[in-house]
Amino acid sequence: YKEAWGQWSTYKALITTFALAVPRVLVGVTFAVLSTWIITRTNTPLRGFMEQLIWLRIFLPPLPMLVAWLLLMGGSSGMVNRFLMETFNLHRPPLDIQSYGGVIFNSFMMAGSFMFLYLAPAFRNMDASLEESSRISGASNLTTLWRITVPIMRPAILGITLLMFLVILGSYETELFLLAAKGKYVLSTWIWWQSQKMPPDYPPAMAMSTIFIIFVAVVIFIQFKLLGNRQYTTVTGRGFGVRLLDLGKWRWVTFGIMMGWTVIGLIMPMAVLIMGTFQTTYGLPSSGFTTEYWVQALRRSTVIMSIRNTIVLGLMVASLGTILYALMSYLYLRTKLRFRGWLEILSWVPR
Repeated sequence: YKEAWGQWSTYKALITTFALAVPRVLVGVTFAVLSTWIITRTNTPLRGFMEQLIWLRIFLPPLPMLVAWLLLMGGSSGMVNRFLMETFNLHRPPLDIQSYGGVIFNSFMMAGSFMFLYLAPAFRNMDASLEESSRISGASNLTTLWRITVPIMRPAILGITLLMFLVILGSYETELFLLAAKGKYVLSTWIWWQSQKMPPDYPPAMAMSTIFIIFVAVVIFIQFKLLGNRQYTTVTGRGFGVRLLDLGKWRWVTFGIMMGWTVIGLIMPMAVLIMGTFQTTYGLPSSGFTTEYWVQALRRSTVIMSIRNTIVLGLMVASLGTILYALMSYLYLRTKLRFRGWLEILSWVPR
């Protein structure tokens, strides 16, 4: 512990971790609330189709998407940077995905869609009569969102915010690909760097890892203090109603926001990855297209074995995890076991 926490580099990585985590969570929560409200509570065109695209973004593997962003905005060789430099006669690449801003941008694209998964059911089950009462009283749509919808959804928003904060604190792939190559570290990649030394320095790395347990304990304490066992009940004099908000001409603004996210965060990186697998020389469409790379990959036994192992492990983890957490949820919510409160605490620890 003295060796691990007796060097300034560890504290620098810890400070960087929090300095990046706060804006990443704030940006992610803001977009998640806005996108969830647009898709579940308004009459924005093609909202059902855009919801399916958000689900697609959630389940896309993070590593291929990081590779795509590097190909698009990785220095002067990035496709977007090359286009901007040639168009505006720039001498330096204007965008750099391998930076703190790049990490925040990547989180904006990833975290917002991840939070949508948790927020959408809560937004859909909100009684529309509350929003109607606000508008009848003269409030605008934006005021209704800020003064009515967001406060009612506060428990759900707070819960996913704390969960996302833990996810980002322990995030590894994004920081390794985008920051470690330039000598910038957060705590997770700094621990990895310690374990990569020759000879490996495992004891200090393990000592640094214990800080994540403290993070989990603090977040759980905050969650219990703010929410605890409180019950949230909406009392109305009418039946429950779910009606979409008519935005009028503003629906095309919300449509543009969601389509902009779709094009930048999903279509562009996927197009780069897919087209690259068919180009004879990557980055040069004029070189022609081929399926040879697919044939070579699918002929390798290691590739087939890795696909099979991925499917088997995915099915096993999903099945066992669902059974385990369904049982834990039942014991916590539907029984009177003396120590059932600890089940909720333990459910946070693996994250």
